[in-house]
Formats: sequence, C-alpha cells, structure tokens
Amino acid sequence: MQKRVITSDAVRTFDLDSSVFKAWKPDNNQSIQRLTKNDLIAMNLHKLVKEDNEMIKLEKAILKYMPFLKCCHLDLVAQSNIPPFVTYLDFINFYKVCKLADENLKAASIDLIYVQVDTNVKTR
Repeated sequence: MQKRVITSDAVRTFDLDSSVFKAWKPDNNQSIQRLTKNDLIAMNLHKLVKEDNEMIKLEKAILKYMPFLKCCHLDLVAQSNIPPFVTYLDFINFYKVCKLADENLKAASIDLIYVQVDTNVKTR
C-alpha cells in the first residue's frame, strides 16, 4: 500500500510595512535630482572638464541616466569584496564589461575619475 503524498505550494507575498525595508522610499524626481547634485559635487568634474558647455552637457546626461547609474552602483557595491565600497578593481572591471572606452573617454580618464571620487569620499 502506497502513501499518498500531499503537496502544497506556499505563496509568499512581500509586505513592505512589516519588512526591514519599511523606511525605504522609492525614488522620485526630487530625490534623483538631489542624488545627482550630491554625486556631481563628489565627482569634482570641474577638475576634469574645462569647457562650460561640455560640463552642462555632461551634467544633463548624468541627470538623465541617474536611475540607471544608481542601479549600476548598487550592483557594484553588492559584488564588491568590501561593501559598501567600490574598489578600484571593481570599478575597472565594470569599465571593461560595459565597454565604456571610446575616442572621448580613455582609460586614463576613468582612472582619474575613480581617484577623484575616492579621494573626495575618504576626506568627507
């Protein structure tokens, strides 16, 4: 005589209000603009970009893509060996995987950007 096996699939639901993420607020235009403003200050791009019109175009591009850039940053931090920091090797690997190099953005510029941001973060 065989036993009947009764199976049931547990249905899980996520309840934000009872989770550790209760205080988390989704991004909106205002939070993205605030994030972008703070990140632009941290990047010290004025030391790298000398032309005002180029700086304006760069700031607009960063603001436009900030939600995506934030996701990339969170992904980098999650994969880092020393979270919440992104190491130089993490950053270079990201640069290579994304194939960011072109005639306008050389590897030396990427190195300089990392050093500028990392130095600024450490001095805060």
